[in-house]
Amino acid sequence: ARNVLGSILVALGDVESGMAHLEQSATLADEAGQSDMRVIAPYNLAVNLAMAGRLREARDAAARGVEAARTEGLQRRYGMDLAALEGDVLTRLGRWDEAATVMDAGLALDPSGRGTIYLATARGRLEALRGELSTARRWFGLADDLAQGQIDADLAGYLARARAEAALVEDDPAAAL
Repeated sequence: ARNVLGSILVALGDVESGMAHLEQSATLADEAGQSDMRVIAPYNLAVNLAMAGRLREARDAAARGVEAARTEGLQRRYGMDLAALEGDVLTRLGRWDEAATVMDAGLALDPSGRGTIYLATARGRLEALRGELSTARRWFGLADDLAQGQIDADLAGYLARARAEAALVEDDPAAAL
């Protein structure tokens, strides 16, 4: 309940109160012991911290989620999106080599090497920012394939933003628009 409440409060603009509830959620999940919430709570905290521009804290929270997934045996279930989140934050922090390493570890969790929509998009964005535009396009195409026409609105926005950034790297502001 605190996890959902915290996310809602952040979305409504009450960032500090929302973050406090999200932190409490993560603490309660740790105290309760073995549970998916030990992974979900730091993931949601990291997402909200990233949206608030608090990138270093977001990276730390994402890393806590990665560790919880490892200790709970939930890496296959949550690891790819945790890697996407941590990699996205590291990309935004300018730590591109670390971002690639984290995302590669996430991709290694998928026997097909395809990952998730979020992971493919995050990797495509990183490649675009590095100037590897053909590689970025392949990752974005994979994200489209994984979505199969069904994509969460937040992920659709993230994918569109990543494609726009790639267009700007190509010096094509009309395509970015």
